[in-house]
Amino acid sequence: MNKVYEFHSIANIYPMMDKQEFSNLVGSMEDDGYMQDKSITLFEGKILDGRNRYKAAQEAEVQPLYIEFTGNYAEALELARRDNIYRRNISKAQKAMVAAFEVKKSREEGSVKNLSVKNASLINASSVTYVKKALRIAEENMTIATNVFDGNMSMSEAEYRINEIQRLQEPDVVEIETVVSSTDTQTQEIIEEFQNDVEAAASRMLDLQTNYKNAMEELQLCQENCPEYTG
Repeated sequence: MNKVYEFHSIANIYPMMDKQEFSNLVGSMEDDGYMQDKSITLFEGKILDGRNRYKAAQEAEVQPLYIEFTGNYAEALELARRDNIYRRNISKAQKAMVAAFEVKKSREEGSVKNLSVKNASLINASSVTYVKKALRIAEENMTIATNVFDGNMSMSEAEYRINEIQRLQEPDVVEIETVVSSTDTQTQEIIEEFQNDVEAAASRMLDLQTNYKNAMEELQLCQENCPEYTG
């Protein structure tokens, strides 16, 4: 029975493998066992590096190899960054979102010296322009930002969704606020509730648009592969 470990907060800065990569890793372990040169690194009693190998080993029911990292927190952070940013196949959008999350966390914690976008870009091997885009998305909508972080959404699609939500919100809010009095507490509560509904409705609309686009692409593919198809 494999010992159960939590993931270190440093490790959780970085995205996990996608489903296909993880499935391939599990299959490899089931066929060949655990590769002893791929140890899982522990720090402060938690997994610093090797989360995917740890989960795959559990699923494949093989015994992994653990080693203890003996450096300090800053050295552990650098190790995780080196192993994830420079070694793993993480997309440009994911790297930028990692950097954006670091900048956002620095600002929220109110540290004396906040992490700048430029420095975050450098240490995460990303561009300043891309990190600025990612930071804007993270500050506007963490659900969308998390989808980029997890590799489920491109940066351009995320920007489009943010822009559409804002576009759908603004006209309705302005129109309502010109009609009602700001001194009417009950009316203001209705406005706030409406604003929340608009954002949710906008998000649902974008999901429907995406589903419709995917359905049309599948239909076109079917028509191309099935000449006899007439609809």
